[in-house]
Amino acid sequence: TLLAGQLKHDIFEEKLTPYCLDLLNDEVYAIRETSCKNIKHFVNQYGVDWANQKVIPKLQELAKNGNYLRRMTSLFAITELVHDPAKLTKKEAKTSNQKSEDPLKSRIPSSPTKNESIRTVELFLPTILSLANDKIPNVRFNVAIALESMYGSITDETEVKSTLEKLAS
Repeated sequence: TLLAGQLKHDIFEEKLTPYCLDLLNDEVYAIRETSCKNIKHFVNQYGVDWANQKVIPKLQELAKNGNYLRRMTSLFAITELVHDPAKLTKKEAKTSNQKSEDPLKSRIPSSPTKNESIRTVELFLPTILSLANDKIPNVRFNVAIALESMYGSITDETEVKSTLEKLAS
């Protein structure tokens, strides 16, 4: 992640992006986990458009992979991108008449034409929901975790609620 900040975007794009995204397929869990965390930093560095071009297609590919560990890696990366540790305390401290702060404001840069919440739902929600019917219980469990990490960022929660109810039954 240090290199991403020091190298010019073109050099990082050409030399390191493919390598960094390939680490999501590594056989070692610790490397996949670190790769998910690094991708969060890269998205912060290079923005949503870069994520649209490079990260989202890779996460969608992983979500369709026959190996359940790759599908879970896709969910882990998405959860890492949208997770805000301060959100839990914000949720508890918030009163019913206060407007919720957008938990993505400082992490995923906004598009000039859309706010961060809507943009995030457009990018990640379909991939998460596509895994709700997975045959592996751990994948379905991590779908619920990923959906929880998007709390406060989803404008229309009807599909999410029905998916969570289906997972709970």
